[in-house]
Amino acid sequence: MPRRAQKKRAQRRQRDLENDINENGLDHRGGQFRVFRRKGRQYITPPVSWEEAIKIWQECDDCIILDAQSARKG
Repeated sequence: MPRRAQKKRAQRRQRDLENDINENGLDHRGGQFRVFRRKGRQYITPPVSWEEAIKIWQECDDCIILDAQSARKG
């Protein structure tokens, strides 16, 4: 799959995740998550639980939550 298609697919997944949070509220999700700061273009946490990721995400104005398994390495 071309790189652009992979990027677009990842953007759609992230948008869907954020829309789900905004529409349905915060729910408990299993697994490990990482918080990514868009401005600095770096991960600001190691893999953490959903609740911890939400707390960090709420404090940050330009962060997104990514699944630790699908998050790009960096």
